[in-house]
Amino acid sequence: MFVCNFIVTPLQVTSWKDDEELKAQFGCALAQGFKNSFEAACSIFGKETNKALWASTKWLEDEIVIKAKEEYNAVTAPQEELLDKISLSRKLLSFAEETIIFNGEIRYAAEGKDRLAAYKLYADIQGFIAKDSISTTINNSPKFMEIKFVEPDKKEVAKTIEHESKIEDVLENSPIKLKLVG
Repeated sequence: MFVCNFIVTPLQVTSWKDDEELKAQFGCALAQGFKNSFEAACSIFGKETNKALWASTKWLEDEIVIKAKEEYNAVTAPQEELLDKISLSRKLLSFAEETIIFNGEIRYAAEGKDRLAAYKLYADIQGFIAKDSISTTINNSPKFMEIKFVEPDKKEVAKTIEHESKIEDVLENSPIKLKLVG
């Protein structure tokens, strides 16, 4: 009788699903601002879209991915500073005066209306344009309208005077001399 006493252990092959380097790359790709997690995964896996799809859904909550994303953001996040009047004015002037070469001609990069708006804002910030003190007083006193119904004006009806006269009397007293034919 032959007895075999051994335990079969599975091979210890590191799968791409557990690869920490791929997870870190995916975290950095997520932080780079792709449209969605699938596009970020495609930037890592290339044409292997089945792996990219799996990673884009399963690795979003992975600690390695989250940590890599936070580290990438900490290094690349711009330090936001508010502009003061002078630096904002300089940026507006540089925007308005920026030129490009187009077909061998030097032209302004911005359209005329945008340049004018930048100049106007510059002048406003620098205090060149006086701000009018517009009175915004609102009169909320109640106003009433009274409606009265009245009878129409009575017009006198012109009466015609009827007078019977003979044609001979009219013809004799008329300033125009008429002759009856008949």
